[in-house]
Order: sequence, then structure tokens, then C-alpha cells
Amino acid sequence: MPHVAVVTCRELPVPSPDDELLLAALTDGGATTAYVAWDDPAFDWSEPDVCVIRSTWDYTAHHDAFVAWADSVPTLWNRPEVVAWNSHKRYLLDLADAGVDVVPTRLVPKGTDLDLATDLAHLVELIVKPAVSVGSCDTYRVGPDRPLSDEIVADLVAHHDLLVQPFVRSITDPGETAVVVIDGQVAHSFVKRPADGDFRVQLQYGAHNTHVDPTDAQLHVARTALAAAEEATGAELLYARVDMVDVDGRPHLMELELIEPDLWLREAPGSLGRLTAAILDRV
Repeated sequence: MPHVAVVTCRELPVPSPDDELLLAALTDGGATTAYVAWDDPAFDWSEPDVCVIRSTWDYTAHHDAFVAWADSVPTLWNRPEVVAWNSHKRYLLDLADAGVDVVPTRLVPKGTDLDLATDLAHLVELIVKPAVSVGSCDTYRVGPDRPLSDEIVADLVAHHDLLVQPFVRSITDPGETAVVVIDGQVAHSFVKRPADGDFRVQLQYGAHNTHVDPTDAQLHVARTALAAAEEATGAELLYARVDMVDVDGRPHLMELELIEPDLWLREAPGSLGRLTAAILDRV
């Protein structure tokens, strides 16, 4: 009987109904399961036949330890090489260099002067966020009427590599489209719309999701990004979520989520079955 570990964190900031559904589906598929935090010192990671990262949403606070842990788990999916590459958003620069249409992105190394004057001279508003982050944590929308205080700037540059991007207005309408890919096949997609007056597309900030069929142009960006990611890491992908927004009428990659994305399986039972089968195929 296969043994599968579904990997989470010690304290979930919000519940993860997908995890419960996946555990139940794996059990129904004939597996024994463990639901375990990635940094649980008592767990023997050599025991499971497959370990699947799902809700490790605290990893950005322990980045180096998390990447080292991933490298120590031989049966981990997505693979450790993927975790190391995707955990720092400099991967967006790699994808842009590989020809993927990416939202324009500038990387500001930690300790570097965060000078936004040149950016703001050409753009009305910017997004500034840590290069290692999840859930829009420490993400700021900056503009002439939305300046960053000196205290916030000092804290950001002291502790983080930063990304500077244009604020893309299409994120509010029509929203950010997420294409979920499981075992190399498009499973489903949905559009994420922020709450009125906000720009963050996470559910904890009042955003909402709606099923949508991806366009041919969005599918092209998704497939191009995934092919480039597999080329960069040398590893196949069990799951992925490709987040896109429209820039000048064309889809551009906002983020490629390969570690712990919310796959919205609770609203896509067919995709839950596909992920379950793909996990068991890797035993």
C-alpha cells in the first residue's frame, strides 16, 4: 500500500480545504497518508513513497531552511530543484530571458538604494514586493499619491531582495487569470478579482474567484512558461499554477507558482482526481 505525505506548515494562516479533500482522495485511492509540517523534527521523511508540497505557507520566513529541507527529501514533488529555483522571484527574469512574456520586472538586491524616481517618471504606479514572499505579504502599491514612508523603505531594503513592477490595472478588471496544470495537462482555470478598492487577489483580502475558459493566447503563455521552467530546472512538474494579467491587450506572466499554490481543487473535482492519480503514478 503506497504511503503519501501531504506537506503543510505548523500553523496555517487560513484553512486549506483542498488539503482535506486531497487526503481523502488519496485514501480512497488505496494510499495511507500523513499530513505533516515540513519542519516537523519527529517525522521521518524517508518513509513516504511520495511527498507532495501543498500548504507550506510559512516557508518565506524560513527560506534557507525550507530549501535545505526540500533538498533532503528524495521523493518530494515538486522536485527540490524546482523549489530552489521558484522560491526566489528572480525566476521571472530567467523566464523573460527565455522569451516568455513577463510583466516587466526589476530586481533590487537587498541593501541597495530603492530609488523609484526613474520608474515613476515613466509609470503612474508601481508594485514593490519582496522577491521571497507569498500571499502579497509586504507588497505595496506605490504612486504619487501613495508614497512609501522612509521607515517602510528602510525595512524593505534591509531585509529583502525586492521586485519593482508596473501596477497593471487589468488586475482589477478583468482580473488575474490562473491556469492550473497537473501532470503536464491543463486541468482548469479561474479568474481572481480583488475586492473593490484593493489590488490583492488572495481570498483572505476579500478577493473572489470565478471559473473561466483560458484563451489561446493565455494557453500559449502558460505552455511557454512551463517549458522554460522545466528547461531551467531539469525537472518535470507535478503541478503548476500560471498567473497572468493583460498588458496592452496581451497576456503576460505575473507569477509561476510551482511550490505551494492554491489549486482551487475544491471547485474542480475532476482536477482533484487528476492530481490524485498523478501522485499515485509516482509511487
